[in-house]
Amino acid sequence: MISAKTDVVVGSTSDTLARAKSVGFTYPYFVFKFQVLSKKGVKVDSFEDLKNVKVGAALGTTYETEYFKYADAQDWGRDNYTSFKSENDAFLGLYQGKVDALISTNTNIATKLTSGQFDEFVAGPYVPNYDDVVGLIAKRDELAWIQYLNLFLVYQVRDGRLNELHVKHFGTPVSPDMVQSLRDNK
Repeated sequence: MISAKTDVVVGSTSDTLARAKSVGFTYPYFVFKFQVLSKKGVKVDSFEDLKNVKVGAALGTTYETEYFKYADAQDWGRDNYTSFKSENDAFLGLYQGKVDALISTNTNIATKLTSGQFDEFVAGPYVPNYDDVVGLIAKRDELAWIQYLNLFLVYQVRDGRLNELHVKHFGTPVSPDMVQSLRDNK
């Protein structure tokens, strides 16, 4: 974006104030949740249950950081934790039994569960008190373009397309809070 080779970025970039100093964000259009995935039969009914199982996540991810903050606040220690080099390695580690549970985004987990390759696994609890809010990104000084993108997002809600795509790809409707937020910003 900063190199002027892109007009818009559609990605999973959190809309932080620090980032907003160099790029322009639209209204939020998506909220990622960080969630636990575990093998069926492994007791992970709440986030607290992770202290009793082997846990993993991709190295350097926000959900790894959030797990550490939570575990450290609870004084669990980190002996039951494994960092994986990548998201794919984390899922492979879970699949191979190197960990009992992993933390990833709810979208990654939904995709894996619908793939047919993770039929022996189940989505578990979310990381407490954390939502990763994202928006489209454009050049910071292109205010007319950002306004157009905002209107585009509002229309995606109005005609049901945002919800349709969310159900298609993740198996659940868009959260009512996100829909209301975009409607309020019209």
